[in-house]
Amino acid sequence: SCSGTIRSVNAVKFDGHYFSGSAAKTGEDPHGFTVRIRNATKSISGAREAARYEATIYCIEQFGTSDIIWSIGPDDEAISPSNRSLTLAGRCDPE
Repeated sequence: SCSGTIRSVNAVKFDGHYFSGSAAKTGEDPHGFTVRIRNATKSISGAREAARYEATIYCIEQFGTSDIIWSIGPDDEAISPSNRSLTLAGRCDPE
């Protein structure tokens, strides 16, 4: 897929670290997704921004929009890593 090429060519550091992550559709809402960032304990703030970036790419690729409505978002100070991963959830907003 095109996204693999884009990400490998344009690797981005967040807070001085590279993060591995993925976003995927969840639930019955066709626009709903979760994004998981591995090794988030390297930098929580970097992992949050990596999650925002990964989610934005996902929504652009799937729905042609960068607009996201977060249910568990990167700006939520209460979130923390579980098993060294950070998992966020949201909805791509094509309207």
